[in-house]
Amino acid sequence: MSTIQLSNLLNIRINDVVLIARKAASTTMKCISSGLQISIKEDGSKVTNADLESNSIVTSGLSELTQDIPILSEESHSKFDINKLTDTFWCVDPLDGTNTMISYSNGNKERIGFTINIALVHKGKPIKGIVYYPTNDEVYYTGDDDKAYKMGADLSVKVINAVKASNQGPLKVAVRHKKENRPKQIAGREVEYIPEVGGKSMLSVANASSDVAWLNFKTSPWDIAAPHAILRAAGGDLINEDNGQDMDYTNTALTMEPAIGAHLDTLIELAYKK
Repeated sequence: MSTIQLSNLLNIRINDVVLIARKAASTTMKCISSGLQISIKEDGSKVTNADLESNSIVTSGLSELTQDIPILSEESHSKFDINKLTDTFWCVDPLDGTNTMISYSNGNKERIGFTINIALVHKGKPIKGIVYYPTNDEVYYTGDDDKAYKMGADLSVKVINAVKASNQGPLKVAVRHKKENRPKQIAGREVEYIPEVGGKSMLSVANASSDVAWLNFKTSPWDIAAPHAILRAAGGDLINEDNGQDMDYTNTALTMEPAIGAHLDTLIELAYKK
């Protein structure tokens, strides 16, 4: 698999971006502690002061870091020049999993799957990504060496790699907690369900905890770009489930089709990618 060396493209240190995400995560937890302010957006979804404050921190931080790179963010995408999608841009979900965060703030402390997602997209490919979990300061990211990493709250760091699925036994498939429309089989193989939240399904594959990430629903680019970048760095990929084509981050409708993610050899073995 050929990779784009970020050092040949932009003089960006990934740690600088991690620090931006960490600042946004800290502010998110402060908003939760002081009490969330919840409102409803035009599309009917919920947004909180934590979403908006995180968005302000991330977008201003990225603007200072790379003044010439536009930012596509869920909370401010109306200001984005859609014609920039074919070039280089930041793709941001300042708080992925708002409903999960609201549940956490209401006392359900097992609902920790909300994240700050930051990705750098170049010519339709997510080439750098950071997924930060505010509740436990766990962060997944692509390194300056184009490898995938996981860092814990104690700042311990390890390289993560996706692995090819075994030919024996069921496929371990990361799926949503909702039980509707889960695959009964994949390419004729029996499956074992591993419920995950949001982009964690791709991180589960990148971390060799699952064989396949099953995203059988439409999403937006900011939902998947960061974990997709990490999966690519770990030796996998995320592709269109129907046609096996690469996910299209130049899609001006800002809609990503249902997808399947796995180690590249697994995608080929299951006949999803040629």
